[in-house]
Amino acid sequence: MPNFDQRDQAVNNQYNFVGDVHVTRQANPEPAALIRQGIAQLRGGAYLLATGNLREALSLDSSIRRAYYYLSVALLKGRRPKLLSRSEMREIDELLGAAIAIDEDDSLFHWFRALLRDDYYNSNGLICPHPTVSSVTAAARAGRTDRGELRTLLRDVELTGNTLYSALVKQLA
Repeated sequence: MPNFDQRDQAVNNQYNFVGDVHVTRQANPEPAALIRQGIAQLRGGAYLLATGNLREALSLDSSIRRAYYYLSVALLKGRRPKLLSRSEMREIDELLGAAIAIDEDDSLFHWFRALLRDDYYNSNGLICPHPTVSSVTAAARAGRTDRGELRTLLRDVELTGNTLYSALVKQLA
């Protein structure tokens, strides 16, 4: 199905500019291209655009574990987990659970989930449902850890004053 511009002329690609983030919309996007674009938008702070591209990538191929991870980061919108609504927290937690189901040995997903749960539940004085922060942390320690990816996670989700976050930062120093 062809795309049309604002003058009803058929186009193959549509280009939009949002702030400093260049948005390209292709007629038949590949999941990998959507993920790359979503990551670039995420890094540029265009969370809504990143969310759209990452959701579209997952609708085309739900087996791409990194898409779940980056969608989770995008849904935070640069905020601390403790500031999320219950429904936002639930959605991000479910996305990380899906990534873990695809590759349970990648500790990045476990660390993100532990940080998310620790900051949301403990900071808000709520009881953390299963899996608890300690069991998620144990799974993270048992998996394979890419220290570079963990550093990127800690940069993407800065949780100043969070005990678990501080311990991870200190461990990577």
